[in-house]
Amino acid sequence: MLFAYRSAVDRVIITDMLLSELATNLTDSRIARAGDVEITGITYDSREVQPGWLFVAMQGGSFDGHRFIPNAIEAGAAAILAEHDVDGISVPCIVVPDGRMAMGQVAAPFFGYPSRKTKLIGVTGTSGKTTVTHLIQSIFTASGRPAGLVGTLGARIGDELIETKHTTPESVDLQRALAYMVDQGVEAVAIEASSHGLYQGRTLGCEFDCGVFTNIARDHLDFHGTVEAYLDAKLILFRDYPAASDKRFIAVINADDPSADQVEAAAKGDIITFGVDGPADIKASNIEVTDRAVRFNMIYKGKSTPISLSIGGFFNVYNALTAAAAGIGLGLDVDTIVKGLAAAHRVPGRFESVDCGQDFGVIVDYAHTPDELENVLRTAKSLTKNRLIAVFGC
Repeated sequence: MLFAYRSAVDRVIITDMLLSELATNLTDSRIARAGDVEITGITYDSREVQPGWLFVAMQGGSFDGHRFIPNAIEAGAAAILAEHDVDGISVPCIVVPDGRMAMGQVAAPFFGYPSRKTKLIGVTGTSGKTTVTHLIQSIFTASGRPAGLVGTLGARIGDELIETKHTTPESVDLQRALAYMVDQGVEAVAIEASSHGLYQGRTLGCEFDCGVFTNIARDHLDFHGTVEAYLDAKLILFRDYPAASDKRFIAVINADDPSADQVEAAAKGDIITFGVDGPADIKASNIEVTDRAVRFNMIYKGKSTPISLSIGGFFNVYNALTAAAAGIGLGLDVDTIVKGLAAAHRVPGRFESVDCGQDFGVIVDYAHTPDELENVLRTAKSLTKNRLIAVFGC
């Protein structure tokens, strides 16, 4: 039987699966209420439940999904995946230690492992993820291959916004979006793989062709506790995911970052490095920066190639090198990379110039960590001989 989701990205066509089939993908589970039913959808939001769906109940930081099990059953949920026994359940129920992890284990097979049918590039790091995914998308588009992205600004195919969720969506949302992209003929997808997403298993079931490391700085310590734990969460992309896939894996690493050696040591597969200051496979020289553009020569295998990017700020030299390294690692030619970077659109909120006819420059940037704010201010200061005024809020 086939079932078509009815809204936006949910237009993807899927094949129903028996609960028993899905349960074979769970590494740790027990039956709380027996029964086998056809599953026609998966959600963790009781408001989205439709007849035949599997409802995943999770204990969150500010909510407990188990409270909404009665609502889900009333809406037609065929089965429940829960983290503990719940009294009065009238449908089949499986109990797992971690609902979010379990959802990640069943989401990819339910949607037919969509990442196996496209080039998947995961971009992780404190800074630059959004810009880098946009640049990678532009490069693949320039190669003639339809490309998508998933990240802070939503899930997109080309310029079409198909969904807006977390930076790294919950696994069922991510797999559904990837399946939709595959159905639409997308051949490459760049996703922002946040530390939260990797650590919580939101990317479980994804099979990556390329992992990209931009940098590491102090961020999300309220969640990870230490910088070391924060970095280790990002290393999951390079250490664990290649081992779970038959795909050839390319690790793209910022050689100028102090953590580069740790990332290289953890990475499985081939490695390609980029940088400005120290030795690297791909480097930048003769750098020119304005508030609206960067230009430099990209040095690769002894050949110098002029690069032009219509996005200002010195840190976008690194972002352009990052995207170029990913493209080269995945077999794209340098001419295509030049064309793709030149065609890239300005990313909203990323060193975005605002021109309303005023006689002074205005830049809007998403910078929200000490490292990012320092880089933005340093670049902005280099672009003016007069005063630099910073407005920062949180």
